[in-house]
Amino acid sequence: MDAAGERLSRRIKGGRKYFFQDPATDALLASLLKLMAEHWVVRERLMSLETLILGKGLLTREEIEDFEPDAEQAGAWAAANAELIRKVLAPFEEMGEERKQ
Repeated sequence: MDAAGERLSRRIKGGRKYFFQDPATDALLASLLKLMAEHWVVRERLMSLETLILGKGLLTREEIEDFEPDAEQAGAWAAANAELIRKVLAPFEEMGEERKQ
């Protein structure tokens, strides 16, 4: 079996596969993929909404660019940001939990 095959066949506790020699590399890749997926979903939604809003003449591009959230919105956005950070960093937390076992 070649080195790549050995890496793919290695297992850690719980049956989760390693894809790289260092589990931190796996965690980094998983984190990056989660972030990319989250980013694309948001970007696609944003492009759709802006196209509809501008196309219907509901707002101008300047109004969209100049928007400032109020305190309640800013708080909700901060909570959503914290949740995104938690999701993106979850693979590292899982790696830490696995090392404790």
